[in-house]
Amino acid sequence: MPRLWIKIGWILCTGFIVWGQDTKALEEKWIQRFRREARPPSVETTQSLTTDELQQIKIFKDIKSSVVYITPLEKPAGSASDSYDSLGTSSATGMVWDRFGHIVTNAHAVLVNQSVRSPEGFIETQGLAQEVEVTLANQKKYKARVIGYSFAYDLAVLQVFAPLEELKPIRLTTSNNLNIGQKAMVVGNPYGLDHTLSVGVISALKRDAVNLISPQIGGVPIPDVIQVDAAINPGNSGGPLLDSQGRVIGMTTEVVTKANTLNNSRIAFAISSDTLIRVIQELITRGRLLLPELGFTSATDIFQKSLGLQGKGALVESVIDRSPSSEAGLLGTQRDLAGNPNKIGDLIINFEGRSVLSAGQLLGYLEQNRTRKSYRLIVKRGEETINLTIYTK
Repeated sequence: MPRLWIKIGWILCTGFIVWGQDTKALEEKWIQRFRREARPPSVETTQSLTTDELQQIKIFKDIKSSVVYITPLEKPAGSASDSYDSLGTSSATGMVWDRFGHIVTNAHAVLVNQSVRSPEGFIETQGLAQEVEVTLANQKKYKARVIGYSFAYDLAVLQVFAPLEELKPIRLTTSNNLNIGQKAMVVGNPYGLDHTLSVGVISALKRDAVNLISPQIGGVPIPDVIQVDAAINPGNSGGPLLDSQGRVIGMTTEVVTKANTLNNSRIAFAISSDTLIRVIQELITRGRLLLPELGFTSATDIFQKSLGLQGKGALVESVIDRSPSSEAGLLGTQRDLAGNPNKIGDLIINFEGRSVLSAGQLLGYLEQNRTRKSYRLIVKRGEETINLTIYTK
């Protein structure tokens, strides 16, 4: 080894002497010398992993078979057959909830574009996929159907038609004793890359994350959300957020991106496991969350659009006689014998201090406040703005 350094020193010294005379020749001599003497670095055959790394590897192997790849299927426009096509890049993640084939994911993960017939022609809107394709960790694909959903909590339940022995339910734990700074791991299918692991920490707790499911519904804040700094990208939606023991403490959902000239920061959120525990079982048994019986119905978004009221509130379609809404003075839309509206009903523009843009957004607020004894509304009745309070019975 000393002899090698002596040779290198001699070459360097010679280079300084002849610098500017034959530099290229000296460089070539340098290259050729080390081509001959170069040897690959030694390769260590043993792999030393820390206890923490070994635990992460074990957690990933255990959870992998409980995480699935979800692709909503869409019927081709104008097709009269019962066949459905894959949406290609539109895919997400899901978790095996129990041993009966129930898969949980985000509601926005199973939305597809739909053409709905109206008096003005076909209107493009969004709705739940009629069929969903679920790919298990063993790469087998099975058909599934949406059997329950809540737009307010951005949650959906699928029934997958796969052999039950191929499904491994998640391990679930409460999220009410989490701490900021503790490790959090995410497993999902970002950009269609199935079963990807990212690791970070819990950055904040008890956040309210606005759930922008679709333009037709508007934003509904999801309460008790976990903020994490682990990498979450499109396709991760609906996947598990895990603690250091490999137990599910939340479901990854949206990422808020704030871009400016200096940076592009991404803030990721997960719906807490306590919210999942409270909501999912009711979605399985009922299909929807049980709402308070207020005695009124809202008009469809298509009808509101035809009146130029889309995005301006929730139009009251009808009010049941002697119901809480009727007693509060809420008025519905009146129609003639042909079914055409001749007097527009109340337009609900505020619910308990929150602006209302659509019937879907109002539904979300009701889902999250279904145990209240009273509901304060602000409605527009023609040019008049009226405050109403509906008391439940």
